[in-house]
Amino acid sequence: VTRRFLEQTLEREGYLVAGANHADRAVRLLQEKDFDIVISDIRMPDFDGRMLFRFLAVLLPHYVSRIVFLTADRSEETLHFLQETGSSYMFKPIDKQQLLALINRVK
Repeated sequence: VTRRFLEQTLEREGYLVAGANHADRAVRLLQEKDFDIVISDIRMPDFDGRMLFRFLAVLLPHYVSRIVFLTADRSEETLHFLQETGSSYMFKPIDKQQLLALINRVK
C-alpha cells in the first residue's frame, strides 16, 4: 500500500519512479541505473532497511546520502540507527507535503 501511494504521489508530481516490491529487485535497479533518491521502509521482510543501508554503504556508497527512510517504528533501536547513519527519515503516516519537502532537501 505504501509503495503504491508513493509511486502515484511522486508520478503526479512529475517524478520518474521505479518501484520495487522486493529487495532483490531494488538492488538490481540500483546497480543498473542511477537514481536521484532512494526511498525505503525500515521494516521489511528478509532484507530490511538497515541491511539495504549497509549494502549501499559498501557497494554503492554514492546512494548513502540519497536515501530516505520511512517508518512507523519509533523504537530506540530504530531511532539510534537513523541518528547513527545520519539518514533522512519520516515517520508514518506519510504527509504528502512533508514528503515532498524532504525529497527536495535530499536530492
